[in-house]
Amino acid sequence: MKHTAIIILILIVGIGCFNKKDRNNRFDFINCSDTIPEMDIDIKRNADSIRNDLSELYGYDLCEECGWVNFKMPFKIQNKSGFLKVMIDYDYEICDNCPIAMRERNYFSIMFNQHDKLLVAGRPIEKDSLKPQIIKYLSKVGKDDLAPEDLNGLNYLIYWKPDCNREMLDSILTIVYQSHLEFVENELKTKNIDFCSLNRMQLDSLKLKYPLRIEFDLEKAGI
Repeated sequence: MKHTAIIILILIVGIGCFNKKDRNNRFDFINCSDTIPEMDIDIKRNADSIRNDLSELYGYDLCEECGWVNFKMPFKIQNKSGFLKVMIDYDYEICDNCPIAMRERNYFSIMFNQHDKLLVAGRPIEKDSLKPQIIKYLSKVGKDDLAPEDLNGLNYLIYWKPDCNREMLDSILTIVYQSHLEFVENELKTKNIDFCSLNRMQLDSLKLKYPLRIEFDLEKAGI
């Protein structure tokens, strides 16, 4: 009887550790720990003000970059406080001294307005349909001529109309990261790899292979 109780206790502890690692791996995969500036977003401010804030954080005019500039935004990931890595484009036409960008880039575009209505790739959808749409698109990566060869060629491009609410942006970002994470986990399952058993080095390698590239449009022309 005593031995049985010990075995049950070990199983309970083991399950608890597994669940903790399960949650930590998902958090660590999405969370940005890069040494880049931290900036939160007030989406009711105009695009130029947000751009200027980021330039101030970096300490110089980011139009000199003529490309994407990253920052990390405080965000709740898997019910833990973390950071999402976000990019903003500082290129032509926003920065008129830059040459016209020639990029091989695919955009999964998501726009929402002040009435919390969604447009995905220019088509209206319900928010509940966003996750299936993302996963369906990701399933075409490397297999369809209209999709990128890999996830390094894909940006989730998010754009909002004036007077939108931050809660809607946060809910969209949550759906985006959860969809991306689910796709990656399913990809690993097809290779008989257990996502929850990966160590930190393996997770870092996975981030490079399946990057979560979120871009805020901020009135970028031509998209």
